[in-house]
Amino acid sequence: MPVGLATSNTFSSLGATGGAETHTESEMPSHYHTWTASRQQAGTDDNSNTSELSHGDRGSGNTMTKDTNAKGGNAAHNNLQPYVVLNYIIKE
Repeated sequence: MPVGLATSNTFSSLGATGGAETHTESEMPSHYHTWTASRQQAGTDDNSNTSELSHGDRGSGNTMTKDTNAKGGNAAHNNLQPYVVLNYIIKE
């Protein structure tokens, strides 16, 4: 992406390039996702089966809610798309 020359910031040197095409997991904000699963036993309306729920699971009967493991490391990262600093020439 071309950007214009500006003497007081990141774009102060003609021909300079920067930005980032990719980022790593460590640069993502730390977060997790929650999911819910349910199981219906064939031929029954019995929702009392809690034997498959393990410690740390939330839910009752045949419904279970879990959180995924947290991902992301909250590291700072460059937030500029790839660029090159140019001197625009406009001829009238």
